[in-house]
Amino acid sequence: MPATVYFASARGTSECNKFKRISMLLERVGLADRFGDGDLVAVKTHWGEPGNADFIPSFFLRHVVEAVSATGAKPFVTDTNTLYRGRRHNAVDNLLAAADNGFSLSTLGAPVVIADGLRGTDYRTVDVPNGNHIRNARIAAAVADSDGMVVVSHVKGHMVFGFGGAVKNLGMGAAASAAKQFLHSDVRPRVKGSKCTACGTCVSHCKFGAIHLAGNLGKRAVAVIDPKVCSGCGECIIVCPEHAIPIHWGNDFDSTMQKTAEYAAAAVAGKRGKVVYLNFLTSITPDCDCCDWSDAPIVPDIGYLASDDPVAIDQASLDLVNRFEGYADRFPVPLSGDRFRAVHDIDGTATLRHGESIGLGERAYVLVPVDR
Repeated sequence: MPATVYFASARGTSECNKFKRISMLLERVGLADRFGDGDLVAVKTHWGEPGNADFIPSFFLRHVVEAVSATGAKPFVTDTNTLYRGRRHNAVDNLLAAADNGFSLSTLGAPVVIADGLRGTDYRTVDVPNGNHIRNARIAAAVADSDGMVVVSHVKGHMVFGFGGAVKNLGMGAAASAAKQFLHSDVRPRVKGSKCTACGTCVSHCKFGAIHLAGNLGKRAVAVIDPKVCSGCGECIIVCPEHAIPIHWGNDFDSTMQKTAEYAAAAVAGKRGKVVYLNFLTSITPDCDCCDWSDAPIVPDIGYLASDDPVAIDQASLDLVNRFEGYADRFPVPLSGDRFRAVHDIDGTATLRHGESIGLGERAYVLVPVDR
């Protein structure tokens, strides 16, 4: 049967402001019955790279936190560290970046927790029984250990996924930092000898014994990764203090999208009936909130969606964006297709098709307005 997706317009009025509309969505999706007293509930979001101005504002997250708290559960707001070297690469810098963008205990009314720990290596290994690419996913510990989740996602464009919504926020966002290398590429890490100082950090950290220090004909020693032993886990990338092991970004976008859908399935494993999705179709920018800048939205604000099906809520988000009137200077001719694809030339439905095929959710949905 089609999934139910609830919709509320972004058009606030004196009788029904935007916060009330979000409350109506959470009520209709059954938030009050999802969690029990004392449940530790992860409010999974993305607080944006500093410099970006179009992520979901913290006051909306506080409203969600208060709704979760009213159920008797104990919410915490969370995201993971990044693989790339930005302001969110480790928990210390990540928390400072979150605070700079308005996300803190004082503004949210709940703790901010970096789900994969200090350096992105705190995770739980979760089986993916239906996975085509992944058998064991490395899910950030605070996500895996939580009793339930509210996944709050900003719908926007993305250079790899075409567009990002609930599945991308959940799959890539719940992956431990080191696992993100595998999600993006199957290429094994390699050491850039000119930057290596032979400190041995990667050697001591490698769980597989794939790295050793070696000199070459009297030259200074450098770290060497044995590709026959290396698992491709990517943890050496994030622990190297000299950034001597570069990230390999893949260009097989379909593979990345499919892997991310499988990680999303792993992130919700064991939480049946205790996960709610809330998508914001506001400030729908061409690029991801990971950028330290943001362009003008591709369409005006549309509204908010809630569901217990991540595939359906993303399909509904994509359909609503494609039906909405865009800016004339961005689209000089009328569009009849995918507006995100017009920006990035990527078919973002690959994530949704694979998510449906592995049982993550359904693309068929019924859209139910709640504010009329």
